[in-house]
Amino acid sequence: MKQVDLYCHMPWTGNEESLRDRVFLFCIDKKCMTGKVIAVTRLSTNEKFELAVSFIEPKYFENEKKIGSRITIQEASEILAEGIVTRVP
Repeated sequence: MKQVDLYCHMPWTGNEESLRDRVFLFCIDKKCMTGKVIAVTRLSTNEKFELAVSFIEPKYFENEKKIGSRITIQEASEILAEGIVTRVP
């Protein structure tokens, strides 16, 4: 398993399998980096998940990846989901 760079809670209306092992553009504040969702856990709330994310360059978000930071999942310029950082290993 790849190294987890952060965990976040994210609403997702699609199938959770469509998140797993897929490459997305992740943005925290105004910085963006390609990363992969390597684990998905459904939370007790419907359509909300905890995602374990691994980035191509793990130290890129070193100053931005703080608990409570806003994070988005994007494809090109379209925001697919917005959530918050919940854990940083």
